[in-house]
Amino acid sequence: MEYFIYSRVDGVLDVGALGEACGLSSADVGAAVLSLSGHGLVALGGASASPQRPRERHEHSPDSTQTPDPAPTPAHTTVHTKPPPPGTSRALYDPAELEEEDVALDAERRRQVLDTFYRLEELDHYALLEVERDAEKRQIRDAYFALAKVFHPDTRFGKELGSYKSKMEVVFKYITDAYEVLSKKKPRREYDAYLGFKSETEGAQRQMEVAQGKAEAIERGEELPPSDPPPEPAPPRAPAPAHHKPDARARKAYMARQIAAATGRGGKGSSRPPRKAQSSVPPTASKAQRLKGLRRSLRGAAALRGATDDIKARQLEAAAEAESRKDWVGMANALRLALAADPNDAELLERHASIKKRVAKQLADSYEQQARYEEDHTNWQAAARSWKRVAAGREGDYRPLVSAARALLTAKTELHEARDLAQEAKGLAPKKIAPLIALAEIYIQIDLKKNARRELLAAQKLDPKSEIVKNLLRTLKG
Repeated sequence: MEYFIYSRVDGVLDVGALGEACGLSSADVGAAVLSLSGHGLVALGGASASPQRPRERHEHSPDSTQTPDPAPTPAHTTVHTKPPPPGTSRALYDPAELEEEDVALDAERRRQVLDTFYRLEELDHYALLEVERDAEKRQIRDAYFALAKVFHPDTRFGKELGSYKSKMEVVFKYITDAYEVLSKKKPRREYDAYLGFKSETEGAQRQMEVAQGKAEAIERGEELPPSDPPPEPAPPRAPAPAHHKPDARARKAYMARQIAAATGRGGKGSSRPPRKAQSSVPPTASKAQRLKGLRRSLRGAAALRGATDDIKARQLEAAAEAESRKDWVGMANALRLALAADPNDAELLERHASIKKRVAKQLADSYEQQARYEEDHTNWQAAARSWKRVAAGREGDYRPLVSAARALLTAKTELHEARDLAQEAKGLAPKKIAPLIALAEIYIQIDLKKNARRELLAAQKLDPKSEIVKNLLRTLKG
């Protein structure tokens, strides 16, 4: 339950709102928040910002196991994650890691190591060094040396560090890489351009996720506000994708179902099937009552139809405005909402599909720039993800599929997916040798030599002079 509550903390909701979002009482959430605070995972805002924290186990004081019960957390107290700022994703770790025995690090430094280690993949170089985007070279250097004092294992030379030693080594390597990039003009310029491409693609993805959530709300019969605010401009640093939040009532019901599924405490009827539409009057009612109920049902249907017609009209107007600005993401999102209001409009369906393809094609260029930067910096798994998104925006093009397969092959991970990507590329371009060579190399890696030989012989028929094919065939013989 604490894990679930922690996953909903966004730095905005207070204890009472968290209870509503999770389908729990404020008392239960308050107790869980105090426990999370004791592990150093959250901090409380407002007047109640300093709840009593349980003592660390390594403090062997006589009364360390006898702590008074903390006072209840007020429902209006805001809860923040610690240390990740609101809006970032949170990679959780088992709080028991904080209690590892025989580790010569104090509690605060343990938290700093774990919090940083489990967030490495979501932190850009600036966030990792804790400097602003316009930081000068001297500020970057000072930040690097300050962090080195925390994360370099040699600062505790000769001391027992347990599992923290390897984590500190990984974090220090990331910090060093960030310093090497940001302390030099050309690498920093290239990195800033890379962040710009990431900001564009992640911002577009975030907007589409929000639009999809709103469309699903419309399809459930929940009316949107009279006017939607324009999307906020993308921030200079690419944040983690935001999650759509439905209205409070729907969110509460959803969270309650999630807790019931996770804890097995849903009880009888916790997974009820959808309710069937009920008649306004019992079957034994008089003719006058039945007519009255029918009129009431017709009025309700007319009101609902009027609401969806209004949504459709407003979203079509928003789509036209976005088109005038050449904002294809905004246009696609508006058309998705209009389609949710009228899913039977075939012309609208075709128009939305066309714009979605245009958006995917537009984003493919940015994803390609990301992929090439990630390849240049040997971040092969990230490069594979970017190349797959390029392929999604360039239907019929086999080349990004081959690049994605090669990235996974180089990373030596998810080789079965790499094989599937190469096979898909082969299907798109049966007379090109690049997919065949990639497929053969993958088969060699997973020790399917007969399969590899088959692909190489097919490639040799297409290009008998290919030195790559000849070398791979010699490798198989050897």
